Amino acid sequence: RPKVSLYFLMFASLSCLYFSLLETEFLGETSAPGDVIIGGLFPIHEQVENLVNRTEPTTLQCATFQIDRFLLAESMIYSIEMINNSSLILPDVKLGYKIFDTCADATTALKAVMKLTAKGNASLAVPLPPQSDYINYVPSVKAVLGEANSEISIVAARFLTVPLMPQISYSSTSEVLSEKSKFPSFFRTVPSDLHQSKAMAKLAEYFNWSSVGAIGSDDEYGKYGIENFVSQAEKLGLCVAFYRTVPSSLSHENLDSSIDKIMHTIHTSSAEAIVLFTKDSIVKKIFHKALEHKEKRIWIASDAWATSKSVAETENIQNVGTVLGFSLPRRNIAGFEKHVQTLTPIQTPLKYFLKKYLRNSATNYAYLSNTSIVKMMKYESPEEYIRLDQTYSIYLAVNAFAHALHKLLNCSSHKCNKNFSFPPWKLLEELKTVSFPANEVEFKFDSKGDSTLGYEILVWNITRRNVTTEVVGEYIIPDRISINQHIKAFTNITRQLSVNCSKSCPAGYKLKKKSNPICCYECDPCKENTFSKAADATECSACNSSYEWAPKTSDKCMKRIELFFGWSDGFAITLATLAAIGILIILVIMVIFTVNLKTPVVKGAGGILCYVMLSSLLISFCSVGLYIGKPKDAICKVRQPLFGISFSLCFSSILANLFQIYVGFTFDKASKNELHKFNKPLPIIVCGTAIQVVICTIWLVIKPSSAKIDRAKFAKEILHKCEEGSFVPFGVMLGYIALLALVCFLFTFKGRHLPDLYKNGKFNTISMLIYLSVWMCFVPVFISTDGKYVPAVETVAILASNYSILCCHFFPKCYIIFFRKEINKESAITEYI
Repeated sequence: RPKVSLYFLMFASLSCLYFSLLETEFLGETSAPGDVIIGGLFPIHEQVENLVNRTEPTTLQCATFQIDRFLLAESMIYSIEMINNSSLILPDVKLGYKIFDTCADATTALKAVMKLTAKGNASLAVPLPPQSDYINYVPSVKAVLGEANSEISIVAARFLTVPLMPQISYSSTSEVLSEKSKFPSFFRTVPSDLHQSKAMAKLAEYFNWSSVGAIGSDDEYGKYGIENFVSQAEKLGLCVAFYRTVPSSLSHENLDSSIDKIMHTIHTSSAEAIVLFTKDSIVKKIFHKALEHKEKRIWIASDAWATSKSVAETENIQNVGTVLGFSLPRRNIAGFEKHVQTLTPIQTPLKYFLKKYLRNSATNYAYLSNTSIVKMMKYESPEEYIRLDQTYSIYLAVNAFAHALHKLLNCSSHKCNKNFSFPPWKLLEELKTVSFPANEVEFKFDSKGDSTLGYEILVWNITRRNVTTEVVGEYIIPDRISINQHIKAFTNITRQLSVNCSKSCPAGYKLKKKSNPICCYECDPCKENTFSKAADATECSACNSSYEWAPKTSDKCMKRIELFFGWSDGFAITLATLAAIGILIILVIMVIFTVNLKTPVVKGAGGILCYVMLSSLLISFCSVGLYIGKPKDAICKVRQPLFGISFSLCFSSILANLFQIYVGFTFDKASKNELHKFNKPLPIIVCGTAIQVVICTIWLVIKPSSAKIDRAKFAKEILHKCEEGSFVPFGVMLGYIALLALVCFLFTFKGRHLPDLYKNGKFNTISMLIYLSVWMCFVPVFISTDGKYVPAVETVAILASNYSILCCHFFPKCYIIFFRKEINKESAITEYI
């Protein structure tokens, strides 16, 4: 049994060690022993795979290795070795470290923090236990350096607040981390974003930008950053045209659509410069979209990406516009650049991360060689792989821990008190008052745990081949900005890139001051039919709408083109020609009928009544001329009644003639005596015409036609037309003519069995059917037609009606007179009957 128990304990221990190593492999831990251990949190990989829509707490895999962030972790190790190799700060004390890759993910970082706060060593470590207080809680790690992103630092800081383990971030700048009531153990070697926001607002004020936009990630860094910027800008009387948030995770499902919406906002905004408060990976996505949409602006970089190699390598970056940025002071750590240039994969303590990266690259297993990392990666200059601002911040953080330990361990120039079993909160107390020289500047934390160092102001010198940064000024805390004189050349670029928001407006526009918020004067284009002659006009003047018009953004008015169915129109000429031919035909027929007035065929056609019919048709043909030309009130009032009365006269005459034939061939004496009383052509003609005269008179009295000008439906033209006043009397007038035509048709149908040598009934029937068909078609066409060709529709209907009567009533008679003389005799009629 003792042997079994021993084997069981050995197996359990080995199992714990194995699973611990597996977890270490997953979390990417690199460690080195020491008297005092400092933890490190670095986003060596840019993201975690398969983070969206997880349903199980499965193992997460990191992706997108970043060499510059890898070297940030290397700079921590290098700074620690500098302390260990020097006897000035911690003589006879060795610092150790535990460094974890957070993969830029809060959950992964939290797992690392749980290991950093564990009590014990290696596989026997016990996570932070729940207890009433942690005054005597002594974990193996005494302090934590990191993380880079504010969102992850906040997650870590909330956990580290429990044992009050000191945490120093080298890059997290969110203002919320300055609240000591929430984060009492948090420090940073960079200023708060409140100062960065002030610096950005001061820069906008310096360049006199009329309008600025702001974009931030939806994490604490971005949200608080743009909120502070908006607040500071408003205090300085600047305008923030818009501020938007974008997802902070590359794997967020709405990232692309969110950036597309932001691009639309940028395109329609008045912003001359746009502040970007987010990490470099998101900025790169934004720049890709900006290049797609050809949005060339001034971009203001926050310290998170102002020196980002990844963003600078964006394809066609030279087309994105101008980049100004704020960076933490960039200083070289003595010997670090040379150390990196000679560093080989097998030498670095971080070989695990590099090994994993090289496994997926063309240099498979090259980590075993002695080739330097710089040569392996084919970098040309240190700027491509060393972020001087953040490596210097890490150097300051390591030195802050070392100087705090120096005080806590009561170190002299030769030795320290080696009581290393102290709780983390004791080191925290010393950090609050730590002070040491750094590059001829005294470094210390303020009351909120923030650095008092200011910012460098950078401008990107962008060419097709590369991007270099140049320091052009500085921001000195609390609120002073200093710009080098040679940056004046840059101000010319700002004038070229200003968009949509103008301080001066050309002719054709008016100055319009924006409201909510009041940004600047925008150029508001003059609307149609308004204009402004001079630049910077405050109002657009209206054109004389009767005769003038103007397009949008016009500096003058132009004469409108007058539209009407004029004599120069080819269609009008055609119709007028047809009317003239009709008049000529009528005159010829009158001559023919006069010569043959006493012949049976002329008597059968109506005799003297033929002159009445021909005269009415003559008037109708003449009325065509009233539909052509520029309408006038008198013409508009006359033309419809003239047509209506003339046609009523014509049909009344035809009706009198048909009635006369019908009575003549009625052989029933009783019926004939009754019908004979009404067989009076003149009263029939007078009564038939008089009714139409009454209808037209009422129309003229109540609501007559009149000449009108229509401008609403035409931009550049004015339409001269006759407004019919009311379509009711117009319809009644046409309806009455149709009624006469229908009665004539009924008489011809009634007398279809009567002897008719000259086929009067047949031809009259055809003419009446043609007339009814023409005017039935006229109504829908007339209603649906608009513009200058409305009179042409009615003219066509009049000509068709006139020619139908000529062709069916008079042409056959002329044919008989000239070509069938044998039947144009009394004897022929008697014989036929």
